[in-house]
Amino acid sequence: MTRPATGMLPHPDPGVRLQPHASQPLLGCARLWDAASADRIFKALYKGIPWSDGGYQVAGRRMALSRCQCWFSDPGVAYRYHDQLQNAHAWTPLLDELRAVVEAATGRRFNAVLANLYRNGEDRVSWHADDDDDL
Repeated sequence: MTRPATGMLPHPDPGVRLQPHASQPLLGCARLWDAASADRIFKALYKGIPWSDGGYQVAGRRMALSRCQCWFSDPGVAYRYHDQLQNAHAWTPLLDELRAVVEAATGRRFNAVLANLYRNGEDRVSWHADDDDDL
């Protein structure tokens, strides 16, 4: 699929491939953009994503989520968190372009992203396993 360029992303080195690290297969990566480009991308995402501070219900009690997030996916891809369906948003042009770069660098296809925003030192996520059936 050809995706329109937003003009936001400088083109990373096409030879960069993200490879698993032997001891941490999900954490090994290479830098795709320099710090200034990454900062511009972050600022655009920060402004352009419809962040939700969300929440969820557990045993009838409303719990606050300790970060902001937003779920983007291809049509028909659903995600439940604490058994509550997340509202899916269509990929923004910038997220779609980021996806294309990451897909080229990893050789993998991605159909969704859960964007998380940690606003300050109080926002966090506890140690957990992403073992939801939807993932």
